[in-house]
Amino acid sequence: MYFTINFLKPYFETIPGYDVAGVVENEGSQVKKLGVGDKVYGDLNEKSLDHPKQNGSLVEYTAVEENLLALKPKNLSLVKAASLPVAIETAYEGLHRSAFSAGESILVLGGASGVGTLVSQLSISSATLRTAKQDLLKSLGAVLGIDYTKENIEELPEKFDLAFDAVRKARYGTVHGIACVSTAHVPGQA
Repeated sequence: MYFTINFLKPYFETIPGYDVAGVVENEGSQVKKLGVGDKVYGDLNEKSLDHPKQNGSLVEYTAVEENLLALKPKNLSLVKAASLPVAIETAYEGLHRSAFSAGESILVLGGASGVGTLVSQLSISSATLRTAKQDLLKSLGAVLGIDYTKENIEELPEKFDLAFDAVRKARYGTVHGIACVSTAHVPGQA
């Protein structure tokens, strides 16, 4: 399936990008749910976090398997829709891999980041952020905003069941003595 994305011809040997959003320009004979003219978004890979098999979404046209795309929500621009797939997959996969369950408390490092805001919406959380972002995080469901420029998370009186590091601040899988899911590769771990 092909769709348009208006970027200049890249000068990279390997074309970067996993997130896609655009308008279907052509469809293969096996396509059943989407058609020419549909506005779609998605990820070039079913699981970008586990050895992605394809990249190259930062081009004018690309081919994508139909099952990796969805109709773009009407209330989102193509640009905003293109920013979501890998971020939401990272947030969901991180929570899933941690075996996080309902009722547990989570500390989100980088709560106002792209992935951090999505984790805050998928869980009842507390988050580190700058004071200026407090209202944003509260609107997304965070129960406590912690200004990391004023407070040391190692000295917080609150206790958490899990830390989700969306900004690569944790070292070697723990924060404040608790297990940490990180968006960074931790040495010695797969």
